[in-house]
Amino acid sequence: MKKQILVLYSGHQYDYLYGLLTALRNLKDTDFIIIDSVRYGDEEKKKVISPNIQVIPAIDKSKIGRISFGIELIKYYSLLIYHVAMSPAQVIHIEWFNYISIKFEEFLIPTVAKLFGKKILYKVHDLSKEKLLSDGSSKVISEMTPTRRYFFNRVDKFIVHNKYMRNLLHANGVKPDRIKIIYHGVNNYAENLNIGSLFARTSLH
Repeated sequence: MKKQILVLYSGHQYDYLYGLLTALRNLKDTDFIIIDSVRYGDEEKKKVISPNIQVIPAIDKSKIGRISFGIELIKYYSLLIYHVAMSPAQVIHIEWFNYISIKFEEFLIPTVAKLFGKKILYKVHDLSKEKLLSDGSSKVISEMTPTRRYFFNRVDKFIVHNKYMRNLLHANGVKPDRIKIIYHGVNNYAENLNIGSLFARTSLH
């Protein structure tokens, strides 16, 4: 029987998701269920199709601010709870929380996951008091709220992209053996951008 992993993405930047999916498509022995949001325009067209990947558009964030968005949240959390609890996946990989209700999710997801014996992997992008580091400044002020502490105590493994974030987690009480560094790689499945390799390399500097 193939392994199955549930991935929470929650509608964040599509270029990152695109790179993630083009890597996961090569893991033929594992099925992935991606909980994402409804995509529009170029993002909707630029899909990664693979038999081992199922992307579920669980919430429509274009309705934020409308009365109907309350219904979207009810549908989203009903579907999320169902998949965390009832899917065959034994691993819940949290790539991004839904930042509309992050404190609620920090309590809800680990509670349901551990009740049903699931393992939690958490990709740590930042620990800032701001919503995202890119929305704030280069000065990092980490904040361990009660719900974040509750969540962190129930994560089985943390994934970070660099030693800086590993050290920041360690400073906030996470033991080193629970942290795995996976450095950013190169997406070899990108569309033809009509640029040469020399130009691409020099553009990185």
